[in-house]
Amino acid sequence: LPSALKVTVSGRKGSATLQVKNGSKYARLVRMRAEWKEAEENAPYLVDYSDSFFDLLPGESKSVGVKMFLAKDPLEKLSGTLVVEGTNVRSRRIPVKLISG
Repeated sequence: LPSALKVTVSGRKGSATLQVKNGSKYARLVRMRAEWKEAEENAPYLVDYSDSFFDLLPGESKSVGVKMFLAKDPLEKLSGTLVVEGTNVRSRRIPVKLISG
């Protein structure tokens, strides 16, 4: 997984692609969720993933599209974390950086 997820923002919509590469073992029911540090009214009201739950074979890679819908135009930067975890996968926390595009 990358060290940070860079989200390009245009108006009230953000988008990014997360590259996931599996190690040497089978990864079962990999899933993602976003957590925000901002107050609820400033955080995205919806985060849509192109694939919500998936398995990965050893050595397999996958691209997951991430779309974020913002309640209002971001005044400054929004800070959050994308959590990636699975049934037999250690939880990983990736900082989210929104970039005006």
